[in-house]
Amino acid sequence: MFILTTVGDLPMRHAAGVRSAVCIMAMCLAAPTASAQSSGQLWSNITVDWLQSDRLTLTLDVEPKVVVQAPAGRPGWTNVDVSPSLAFTLASWVDATAEVVTGYTRSEDGDGVVEATTRVGFQLEILSRLLAAAAGHDGADRERPPRRRLVIGSLIRAEFRNRFAVNGATISDRRLRERIEMAFPINRRRMTADRTLYGTADGELFVPMNNAAGWFVNQYRIRAGIGYRYDFNWRFEALLIRTQARETAANSFSASAIALDLRIKRAF
Repeated sequence: MFILTTVGDLPMRHAAGVRSAVCIMAMCLAAPTASAQSSGQLWSNITVDWLQSDRLTLTLDVEPKVVVQAPAGRPGWTNVDVSPSLAFTLASWVDATAEVVTGYTRSEDGDGVVEATTRVGFQLEILSRLLAAAAGHDGADRERPPRRRLVIGSLIRAEFRNRFAVNGATISDRRLRERIEMAFPINRRRMTADRTLYGTADGELFVPMNNAAGWFVNQYRIRAGIGYRYDFNWRFEALLIRTQARETAANSFSASAIALDLRIKRAF
């Protein structure tokens, strides 16, 4: 509602950007949500970044989720993940990343699952960034501004998942994840400027690596939404997320989920 009611007060070039972002968000909902296998979910993220040096960033992310509309005949669930991670800048266009995820999911039927996941990969900054010589400084002085207004990146990760059910069953799998992401400031020239309203969107593919039938995309995810950077320390985002999944390469993408994700980001 905030976005829709304030568009008319923005300059024409800014209002057009907001409307474009809203259209992308609407596309996330243009899915077979009436399917018996569809669900509605509410996510939130509280993310804290520590810029340790001009090349090293440490992050802690806490992500609770809940199903607000379960698929027909299936129980709902609640989940919380805690994910410490690091990113080390190898060059102005690439970071090496590592992340450990610990989570717990509890179903309404009483079943519980503990998850321990490791992710390693690379974050590619396609249009590259400026690396500041920030020795002796911290916080905003270590931030790496983009060279251009439009920010485009790609995150490639290998994921090793282990899930432990309370009934004693253990499931382990491996998969590749490839995500293309972009962000565009609406009322400022750069994403790193204070008081910046911006649009953000990404698409991600999931490929299982230990499938006997060979590699194929068994899940894809689309995110789109609006963000507001108050200053270096605080950023807020609201995104719609659409996820589609299938069991085998011969099947269609029938299982779907629509989630609203509300995010708060704090940086030091």
